Amino acid sequence: MEIRFSVLVVLIVFLVLNAAVQLRTLAAVQGLAAQQHAISPPGTDAPALEILSTRKVASQGLATQQHAISPPGTDAPALEILSTRKVASQGLATQQHAVYTVYAGPYVHVEARRNPIYSTVTQKLRLKGKGFGAAGTGEHLNLQFVPAMPKTDYKVQVLSDTALSINLVSGKSWPLASDEGTYLYLTSLIDDRKGSMNQLETPVVIARVIPTPTVMHGGEKVIYMTGTTRFNINGTGFRAKTMELIFDPPLEKDVDYMLNTRSSTHMQLMLRSGKKWRSDGKPGPLKLRRIDTGAGDLRINTKYGGVTVAEVRVNL
Repeated sequence: MEIRFSVLVVLIVFLVLNAAVQLRTLAAVQGLAAQQHAISPPGTDAPALEILSTRKVASQGLATQQHAISPPGTDAPALEILSTRKVASQGLATQQHAVYTVYAGPYVHVEARRNPIYSTVTQKLRLKGKGFGAAGTGEHLNLQFVPAMPKTDYKVQVLSDTALSINLVSGKSWPLASDEGTYLYLTSLIDDRKGSMNQLETPVVIARVIPTPTVMHGGEKVIYMTGTTRFNINGTGFRAKTMELIFDPPLEKDVDYMLNTRSSTHMQLMLRSGKKWRSDGKPGPLKLRRIDTGAGDLRINTKYGGVTVAEVRVNL
């Protein structure tokens, strides 16, 4: 009788423990119900990527099956998702790892360039980057700028996969919105051979356009060798802090004279003590041969060796 009772007790304990294990397994199954995620590939209007997962749970572990379906209408590989899950008899421990690999197609990278260029006399703007393609005319490339620049104003030449030249058409100018200078942005690059998608990685500044300076003739202006302490030069496109002048006969800024750029159309030269307006000491025209306002030396009136800004005479 006692033996039968002991067997009955053991049987009851076994049934209780087995029921507990079944309840834990059921809870694990319910906690791992299939999930769906929608992830849209960047740079496309295609429907979101559909990820369907089915999971089977065993008492010793979890076997996972996953299927990735590529978005219709695209050639991009499907998003890859890798995940692992482990189930223990005492509870559920989950580890998930997601690795996303999205291919959105080739992009063109252009390096930022803030160097000044003259609005009318700088003929070429060379860009550096990656993804321009093989050397050629570049007629298949459509560019968009801010400020806007008509396609008839320039021609594109691909120098190499890492270099592109934008050449200004004769008689045209780079867009200039302000006398102080304008940053020129490249906002779009479309390769007609690859469709209508903008391939530019990101909008980028490619130049700072500044006015092309001009200098007015001042031959009727008479100054004296040392008796005149200052005189003015008028023109356009003058810029403070970046002005460099080359005279004939030579005069050196901060040594022979001080320069004060008062506005974009007016600058004043002040003679330093012990100096002369003509370094050779002879009367005659003082000519401005070159001017640099930030984008390089510009020759002025080369046919006549420069612009006469004053007529220098001996002191009275």
